[in-house]
Amino acid sequence: MVNTLAIIVGGLLGFLFQRLLNDKLQKTIIQAIGVSVIFIGISGTLSHMLVINGHTIGTQAL
Repeated sequence: MVNTLAIIVGGLLGFLFQRLLNDKLQKTIIQAIGVSVIFIGISGTLSHMLVINGHTIGTQAL
């Protein structure tokens, strides 16, 4: 419920204030968000694949 509300509010704010940001800044923000999403995805995947035991890195037995 909170996530849905946050997405709706963020979308409305973006729609209302999009005229205040020039095209170059909008493109930069979208690219930064894209890189962040990729990083979060890779981190989540690796956290389920790799295990750190002491000073060694190994794979998790499935």
